[in-house]
Amino acid sequence: MCKIAHWNGKELTHAAHELYTWSKCDHPGVLKVLGFAVSDDSILLVSPWMQSGSLTRYLERNCVYDRLQLCIDLATTVAYLHEKGIVHGDIKTDNIVVSDDGGILLVDFGSAALVNYFTLRFTRTSPHLSWSVRFAAPEIVLEVITTHTAKSDVYSLGMTILQILTGEPPYADKSDMGVIILLAKAVKKTPLPRSMAGGLLRNQYADSKLWELLLGCWDHDPNLRPTAMEVKQTLVDIKRMSNHV
Repeated sequence: MCKIAHWNGKELTHAAHELYTWSKCDHPGVLKVLGFAVSDDSILLVSPWMQSGSLTRYLERNCVYDRLQLCIDLATTVAYLHEKGIVHGDIKTDNIVVSDDGGILLVDFGSAALVNYFTLRFTRTSPHLSWSVRFAAPEIVLEVITTHTAKSDVYSLGMTILQILTGEPPYADKSDMGVIILLAKAVKKTPLPRSMAGGLLRNQYADSKLWELLLGCWDHDPNLRPTAMEVKQTLVDIKRMSNHV
């Protein structure tokens, strides 16, 4: 649930835009928005309650056997949004919830934008930052551009895939400021040493292809990153490889 902390025309417009953007999404990988409610000086966007909570906590508390399928499902959802002309702008495990049947649903369209629409920003009920430097693309963190794009979404998608597969956040050994310094210096340090990333899958060739895919998602040149649909298709191929030990 998200809220506008202060009641004024600008933030009311932002809430209306988020409600509109979120309502345009009709996909099993997107949590449905039921509407909005007004409480004191806040506007609340209402969605179904997910008992299992965020994917971040779910991965910490549960043994998840088919994490690669979760990555495929997420990439499929992001590809759907991009096909609809919607950029999410804040993809990370904190913004994914888990349904009762173990499926994952993308939430929080507070940073989302329809193509040709301005980016939406407002206060969330979560204590976390509106976006994390560990997941945000370099061009966003360093303010090279001011609007999230499909390419910056793909960067965040790659970081989220990394956390799903390893159980660790990107740059787990770095502070937020340390990550910003790396990005500012254009240091192409991967968020996880390859030696640690190896062995995630049962097939060595599939492991190599997975790492190649993630490096592509994290390219500092947005134009060299794959599309979300390409990420999804590559993950499907990787899963097929990994099943043939």
